[in-house]
Amino acid sequence: MRLLEILPNGDFRPTGKFLDNAVPRYAILLYKWEEDGQEVTFEDMVEGSGRGKAGYT
Repeated sequence: MRLLEILPNGDFRPTGKFLDNAVPRYAILLYKWEEDGQEVTFEDMVEGSGRGKAGYT
C-alpha cells in the first residue's frame, strides 16, 4: 500500500517511509480501473503526470 500526501496547491505526492509508530492518519479510497490507458499508475503519481487521464479525477 502507498500513501499519498495532498499538497496545499491540490497536487499529490507519494509519502516517504514511516516507522511503525509514526504512521499518520489516512483514508482508504476506492480504486476504479479505467479502460484505454486512462488509469493513473504509481509511476504517473511519482512523475507528476497523468492529470489528463480520466482516472485522475
